Amino acid sequence: EVKAGYTTLTQAVCTDSMNEVHSFNLNGQESVSFTMTDLTAGSDYSVSCVLVNALGSSSATTSASVKAITYAASPQVSCAQLGNGAITLTFETVDSDTTAPIDGYSCGFSVAGEQETTFDSIVFSGLDNGEAYQVQCYSLGAYGF
Repeated sequence: EVKAGYTTLTQAVCTDSMNEVHSFNLNGQESVSFTMTDLTAGSDYSVSCVLVNALGSSSATTSASVKAITYAASPQVSCAQLGNGAITLTFETVDSDTTAPIDGYSCGFSVAGEQETTFDSIVFSGLDNGEAYQVQCYSLGAYGF
C-alpha cells in the first residue's frame, strides 16, 4: 500500500540479546511492545529491530539496552498503636541488597491518603475513633514500588 510518497510498514522483526526473535504484523501500527522473560537480575540486555514494507527491509535499528532488576519485598506491618484519632504503624524494613535499592517506604490508608517515610514507622492522624481502616505499605526505590 502506498501513501503520500512512502510505503506503509507491514512488519517489525526484533531480536534480543538472548537470540530470541519477536515478529509483529504492524497492521498500520507505528509501534510495538513485547515482554522479555527469564531474565537474570543485574544483567544487561539489548534489543534491535528490522522494519519491513513493500520495498523490503531496513537495516537493524540501533540497539536499545535494558537492565533486569529485582524489586524488594513490601515491608510487613509489625505493630499498629492506636491513639485518639491517630494510629502509629511500625513495620519491618526489608533488605536492600537487590538490584533496585530501597530509598524509603510508603504506607496508605483507604481514606487517609498516602505518606512516605525513610524510617520504620509512620503516623496517620485525623482518623475517626472506632472506624476500621485498610492499610498497605510498599518499598520505594528509583524504579518505583
